[in-house]
Amino acid sequence: MLDFVPELFEQLSADGTMPVCVALGVVSGSFPATRGGGFARSTRSPEYDGLGPDYANFLIEELIPFVKKEYGLNLSANPDLHLIAGCSSGGISSWTAAWERNDFFRRVYMSSPTFSAFRGGDSLTVLMRKYETKPIRAYMTVGTDDMRNSAGDWYLEAMSASEALKYAQYDFAFEVFQNGPHGAGFGDAKVLEKVMRFIWKDWQTEVIKPLGLSPRVADIITPSEPWCEADEPMPKACVPTIPEGYYSFDQGGRIWLNRAGGTRMIAAETSREITSIAISCDRWRLYIADRNRRFVYAMAIQKDGTLTDCYAHAHLHLADDSITLGALAVCVDTLGRLYAATQLGIQVTSHTGQNNTILPLPGHLPVTGLAFGGDGNAILYAESTGKVFKRKVLTRGLTETTPLAEPLSPAF
Repeated sequence: MLDFVPELFEQLSADGTMPVCVALGVVSGSFPATRGGGFARSTRSPEYDGLGPDYANFLIEELIPFVKKEYGLNLSANPDLHLIAGCSSGGISSWTAAWERNDFFRRVYMSSPTFSAFRGGDSLTVLMRKYETKPIRAYMTVGTDDMRNSAGDWYLEAMSASEALKYAQYDFAFEVFQNGPHGAGFGDAKVLEKVMRFIWKDWQTEVIKPLGLSPRVADIITPSEPWCEADEPMPKACVPTIPEGYYSFDQGGRIWLNRAGGTRMIAAETSREITSIAISCDRWRLYIADRNRRFVYAMAIQKDGTLTDCYAHAHLHLADDSITLGALAVCVDTLGRLYAATQLGIQVTSHTGQNNTILPLPGHLPVTGLAFGGDGNAILYAESTGKVFKRKVLTRGLTETTPLAEPLSPAF
């Protein structure tokens, strides 16, 4: 920990700029050599540069409880009173901790964060734009002469992150140090005081909240209608139906057209492990989810009901340590958006194939089931780990009897 930090924090807490706090400094670990002549291996990059909740979970579930017990501390459980900060790899890990465990961390200071291609950090600036905006207040600093290497350009990556945070309407500040090196300003007491005054502004009277939502997210949901756990079972998914009958699939990868008279025919034979199918709002495309493929595919419904012209329609983002590549369920709304149940959450694609939105479940739970239901089919249901969640949305799900309509979901 920087030498001036304790005195600065005491000064700022004494005048009410920030709460009285406990500052906990953490450094990365290492693996000692297990044989003579070997050398220790730092675990900085796996611990700090990577995505996912592991580092945050370590702090929240192991280190902080240990410190509380060891020193007999009574710390607030309010996430609005928890700040995490770091430089370089510590910068990205601070953001990731608040991103993944927003139930615990909501204030972030990141200096020269490694939003770069070491362990997938470059994807965060894309995900910031697509995810529902989280209650995080952040301060980011970077120097114009920051590092440049095979993983990226730290200055340009920070600029990209700043634009993403602005697009998603986060409550944040961004400071650029002209001719500043890697970590510019991080060891400067005046800079840290300015950072703390922004991060803790109105901490006694206001809760942390986003300034708004990114445009495509705001088309579907509102912050005033969050996810809640449902006390009813998942509604039945819309059955892909055309005048000639309805479509179903089997474990062998075959898609069947089941005619009204009770007969059925094979509409398509695939080599896929199909998990779900859905029909477009204009009833001439069938969407096909495959648990082993990163895409949701689309096929054209011909006049005789057969399916042709298979192509990769929806490109899905992957969790950092994906167990399942593809979607486990899909459904469609009346504007032609495709909703896909994935490990990252519900990924929403326009009718022309652009993946614009990711709606995470509480706690970033993986989504295993998905359907519209409720009054006016305007409630989105999602299933995960034996629980059912629901959320009122600004759209309506397609049903078997919804009139054929032109797809109008915006592409960008």
